[in-house]
Amino acid sequence: MNEAEFSQSIDCSFPYANREEAIELIDVALSISTNAAFMVLEEMCRPPQGIDVEKETLLDLIDAWSNRVDHPLARSIVPIARLMAEGNHLSGREAEKVAKSIAGFKGQYSALNIAFFSSNDANESLEIVINQIRERWDHS
Repeated sequence: MNEAEFSQSIDCSFPYANREEAIELIDVALSISTNAAFMVLEEMCRPPQGIDVEKETLLDLIDAWSNRVDHPLARSIVPIARLMAEGNHLSGREAEKVAKSIAGFKGQYSALNIAFFSSNDANESLEIVINQIRERWDHS
């Protein structure tokens, strides 16, 4: 399974109510790529509209993810995922700083998505930063 296939398999169908299955998906993601692992984290901190998941469930799944994923970005992204799961956001400036720190890890699009959705980006400056990073990655 590649990243695209994995993404389709979990998009809007993440097993929030089945902890064991969710942990299995973390392991599958890790066998594919680091970006796939961050896809799982993104699903955990951003459940689709219309899917009610208890905050405690999300935080538990994020902790399980954190215990299995050993990547330098995890240290900075997990607290943001937890913040999002709790219904809070970063300021646009804070989110831009996080996005810029992710830029050095080429191809980590899902981590970048977490940074993007961590803020309400009222003036769209975060979107500009995110798009610049994606363009650099895509053209290098």
